[in-house]
Amino acid sequence: MVTIEEATDPVGPSTLRRLAAAWPRRATVRTDMDEVTGPQEYDPELLDYPVALMPFGEHPDFRDAPEGKRRTVNTLGWLAYNERVVAWSRTV
Repeated sequence: MVTIEEATDPVGPSTLRRLAAAWPRRATVRTDMDEVTGPQEYDPELLDYPVALMPFGEHPDFRDAPEGKRRTVNTLGWLAYNERVVAWSRTV
C-alpha cells in the first residue's frame, strides 16, 4: 500500500471537486434510524454504557459496590464519553 507521502500522482482539482460534492452525502449523521430500527421504549434496566468498555469494569471494588452506585458510575461514564465526543467534534 502506498502512503500519501509516497504517492506520485498529484491530487488534482477534479478529485477535490468530487470529494467536496460527495461530502454532504458521506459525512452526515443518519437521520433515518427510526425507519431502520423502529422506535423503542425507554428501558430503565438497560445500562447506559457497556461495562466491558469501562477500564475498571472488572475491578473488585466496582463489582462489589451496590447496584445503585454501579448504575450511577455507569451513567457518569456515558456522560463523560459523550462529553469527550462533543469536545473532539468541535476540534475537527
